[in-house]
Amino acid sequence: MFVAIAITSVDTVTVDTVTVDTVTVDTASVGHHGSRRIAMTTSVLRMADQRAGRIPDVCILTGVSTSNAVRLRAVEWSHRSWLLGIPGATGAARLWPGRASVPVVLPVDGRIWRMWNRRNGAAIVAMMFGIGLLSIGVLRGAGGPATVGGLILAMACGYRTRAAVNYWVTCRYDPDRDTASITPTHPAFDAQATALFVRALH
Repeated sequence: MFVAIAITSVDTVTVDTVTVDTVTVDTASVGHHGSRRIAMTTSVLRMADQRAGRIPDVCILTGVSTSNAVRLRAVEWSHRSWLLGIPGATGAARLWPGRASVPVVLPVDGRIWRMWNRRNGAAIVAMMFGIGLLSIGVLRGAGGPATVGGLILAMACGYRTRAAVNYWVTCRYDPDRDTASITPTHPAFDAQATALFVRALH
């Protein structure tokens, strides 16, 4: 099934369910989200469906039914998707001349959202601390604080990138086809995304 949504906030949507035929999908890779390993894949969403408020009603990463959603940014990107997990990469890609970007609304289970926010928040705090030490060391001409700050900053960036790959999603936009590719996604989410795509062809 999929849903027609009316966005009420950045992270919550009101849903009306509509039943459609189940679509069988093949999984492409193995990811780890939460406490168990599950086969993950990449899903393609039509922006026409997004603009019409039609999205799956199961979490992108767990496949459980949810009425919560988040608004992310899909950017035009032809390189490896994990690079978008680097802090600031999505924003930089969005501002790059000639690159298009679009908002994408994705259903997310509250537990997954909180888990990602904790990891992302910890990385940001560590990065700020590292930047602070690095700045103090540079301003005072002290090599010790600058070196420690640089190491903390590098490790925090690495942690955040790894967390984005293992516990979150990346969104790439194809302006020629007006579609967004979401990686990774749960097979249950992908089945509904595929059903939306197939429905548009008939």
